[in-house]
Amino acid sequence: MKLHPTEAVLYATLLALLGYGVYLAQYDAGGFVELVADGGPLSWMTTALLTIAAVVLLVRMLRYGGLHGARWWIGHLLLIGLVVVIGGENVRWGDGYHPYETIDIIDLPDVSEELTQRTVQVENRAYSYDIVLQVLLVVSVLIALVLPWLYRRSPGYRRLVDGWGIPVLTIMQGLVLLVLLGSLFAMPVVERWRLLLFGLSVVVLAVVAFPYNRAGLTREAAP
Repeated sequence: MKLHPTEAVLYATLLALLGYGVYLAQYDAGGFVELVADGGPLSWMTTALLTIAAVVLLVRMLRYGGLHGARWWIGHLLLIGLVVVIGGENVRWGDGYHPYETIDIIDLPDVSEELTQRTVQVENRAYSYDIVLQVLLVVSVLIALVLPWLYRRSPGYRRLVDGWGIPVLTIMQGLVLLVLLGSLFAMPVVERWRLLLFGLSVVVLAVVAFPYNRAGLTREAAP
């Protein structure tokens, strides 16, 4: 399978950061926190990639919208909105949760009780994140394997997807998505969610810019 050079660079960058992240998570938790720090390079790259993805969708909508009906426009508007929401979540995390933060113990009536409550909150949040990660893995298998297979096998499903302007993952994009989710299980720190968001931004841009069904998204809709 032939990759566009830009797509290959995206994957190489993601895989390098994932490998580095797994190493830091296992042997240097402090270094991992610095890697995914709010306002750091990873955060800025995530925002930049999502912005580019939104622009690509907007340009495609304006360029080829005249060849399609209202469903195609609605589909693109929903996708743009989804990308913007993900980008907004990345920005919102600037005031998010940091399990390595310290607390001010001055003037606390019961320091041990406060520390116990904080520990329970950390453990509960980490457990909740693990559940979400498992759900994301199941959904990713569906998106990466089942839906592309249906697109290739079912003419009716193909017309439905193209009619709504939904980009379909290539085999490589599906594999990258599964590798991304799988590698996060090897990072036993809550901050892996920042790396997950960066990885998703890479996959989103790749799927938006280089979809399997590019011809179906750009050609005139069938009557």
